[in-house]
Amino acid sequence: MKLQLSILIILTLLSCAEHNEIKTKREFEIEIIDKVPYCPLTIIEFKTDDLKELERITEHAGELRCHTYNLPDGYDQPGQKLIVTIRKTTTDEYFFCISLGPSFPYSWVTIVDVIN
Repeated sequence: MKLQLSILIILTLLSCAEHNEIKTKREFEIEIIDKVPYCPLTIIEFKTDDLKELERITEHAGELRCHTYNLPDGYDQPGQKLIVTIRKTTTDEYFFCISLGPSFPYSWVTIVDVIN
């Protein structure tokens, strides 16, 4: 019984550790590409130099563009350049959305700053 309880506790702690690893403190300079029609998503584009880090966070290879959630109002104008901190979108944050455009990896913006 003690062994089973110990294994259960260890597995629980490991699953919590995985959730904490979705965060990043890395800032990225991005450009707003477009708003997704009929969805509360924005397409953002990262710089080529950020590709490896972006792949690590989103777990998708070779894509400099992302759909992103929760950009504050006013930060969604095409051509606008921002500095953002992102993390991977968790499974409970995804939602159903009909999109008639290309599909990109998802990211969750945690901090936004305007580039002067």
